Amino acid sequence: MNVQTTSSNNAFRFFGAALDALDTEESVNMKRSYIESISSGLPAEGDLKDPYALFREVMGAAIDKAGHQKLGRFNIESWLSPKPRVNDLELVQLGSYNQFLKNDGFFVFSTLLKDFVKAHVFPNMPGMIGVDHSLTGGVLMALSERFGSKNLGVVVFDVHTDAIPLRLRSGLVQYASERKSLAHGPVPLDLSDMDDPYTAGNFLLQLIDRDVILPENLVIIGPRDSAHKFKNSADQRVTDYVNHYESLCRQGVTIITGEQLEQSGPTDVENQLNEISCPQLYVSLDVDVSALCGILAARFTDVAGTEILLILKAASAIADLISSNKFSLAGIDVMEVDIYKIGATLSSGVEDHTTEFLQQYVSLFL
Repeated sequence: MNVQTTSSNNAFRFFGAALDALDTEESVNMKRSYIESISSGLPAEGDLKDPYALFREVMGAAIDKAGHQKLGRFNIESWLSPKPRVNDLELVQLGSYNQFLKNDGFFVFSTLLKDFVKAHVFPNMPGMIGVDHSLTGGVLMALSERFGSKNLGVVVFDVHTDAIPLRLRSGLVQYASERKSLAHGPVPLDLSDMDDPYTAGNFLLQLIDRDVILPENLVIIGPRDSAHKFKNSADQRVTDYVNHYESLCRQGVTIITGEQLEQSGPTDVENQLNEISCPQLYVSLDVDVSALCGILAARFTDVAGTEILLILKAASAIADLISSNKFSLAGIDVMEVDIYKIGATLSSGVEDHTTEFLQQYVSLFL
């Protein structure tokens, strides 16, 4: 059989990056239950270790056939992974993960990932399959050094705007909680002795502040945390949040909300990207962009996202722009997959379609 291969600059090197240091009771309890089950010899045959294992299972043959490569995993300590080992039990507790946050662990690992990409992925395109979205920053740091920030465009599919200082998001969550309104993302346990550590919720802002990416080259598609419905509130927490959100737009960040995407479809995505004048484009997918709308296996399902089909249509419009040479593809990723929830079914009968979504999304860029 003849297999068509691609040149190194146009070939992907796919790798796993399963950093999962979420400091919530639900996450910790899930991991501890998993450890207890393997201590009892209970895990089912075929138990998936992380999202990269799922990717290899469902996409491996297609990757090989298209002439791309499966590189393996970026090394992450077991207790920081979705499924820790038995001897990690002492570390799998809220205090450990909160201390990891306080020690700026997410930025440390993103920096290590930058070096990994430069040493083991380039000159190929990075294709990351992982968990914590903050690691996308590590790939972007490497690409920015390679191409220059002015030459690097970034598209992020996400139900959250990951450019919000943690204190502002925390304030809005508290406000919404007091009024039994929809919350807008998880909040770390304790921010009292921290400034604004680099995390999945603010990494894009920190990359802008560090001149890794330019605000005018950033497009965020699908967020539903604009706080527009709270805009008339006099509460300082809401005012601060709204002012920051609007300041992102004034800096040049393009935000196409989930509501806007539903109204205009992929046409608005195409139009906005045509306004960006940079040769390279990186496309990042947080699967919670379709949380509760086909995706159940996302770490955060606090906000319902956008239907899978519409997200795929928007991604297809981006792929068409790349095919037409508007951009060169710099890389892709699929992040925030909760491996514990793959194939889940809600009591209402709603089923998870994360596996199919991953297949169809990645295939658009192969």
